[in-house]
Amino acid sequence: MNNMNRQRGFSLLELMIAFCVASILVTIGMVTVANLRDRAMLAVFQNDISIIRQAAVRFQQDCGFFPPNVDSGVDPGLANQYGWQLGNHSPDWETLTCDNWRGPYLREWPHNPWGGLYGWSNFPGQYGPWGIPGAGAYLTLQSSDWGGANGMPDAVFEKMAEEMGLDRSPMKGVIAVWMGKDQPAGGTQPAAR
Repeated sequence: MNNMNRQRGFSLLELMIAFCVASILVTIGMVTVANLRDRAMLAVFQNDISIIRQAAVRFQQDCGFFPPNVDSGVDPGLANQYGWQLGNHSPDWETLTCDNWRGPYLREWPHNPWGGLYGWSNFPGQYGPWGIPGAGAYLTLQSSDWGGANGMPDAVFEKMAEEMGLDRSPMKGVIAVWMGKDQPAGGTQPAAR
C-alpha cells in the first residue's frame, strides 16, 4: 500500500540537475557554432584575398603597376578598366591610363563576408594611413557605414588575422592585407596621360 501512495514525478533536485546538464550542452553547442562561423568567415576572407590578389597581379602584369588607391567599395580597375575613375580617388592617379588592360580580372568588386566594403589602397610613399607601411598595395576591410562597425568582423577575428600575419595595420578596427609592391617595368613610374 505504501507503494501506491507514492507520488510519481521528479524531485526538485532531479529537475535542477537536468536543467544544469541541458544548460551546459546548450553553452557548448553555442560556442561550437560561433567557432565554426568564425572559421567559415575566415575561409571566405582568405578565398577573397587569393582571388583579388591574383586579379591584381594580372592587372600589374598587363599595366605595369598595381591598381591605384580608391575609396572603399570602389572597383580599383579589376572589374572595369577605369573603375577607379567612377568614384573618389587619389588625385595622384587622375591622369593614369593602362593601354594593355586585358580584364575584367574580376566579375565585380566584392563585399567582405560581413557585408561591409573591401577597400583598395596603394601607397607609393613610405607610409600610409592607419599605421600601414607604404610602398605597397593593400586590401582593406571597411565598415559599410563610415567610421562605424557595420560590415566589420569582431575583435576576435581581427586577432586571428593578426596572428596569421594577414593584418598589417597596428590600429584596432582596421584590417589591411598586403597585396604586393609596385614594380614598374624598366624602373619607371606608371604611365600617365
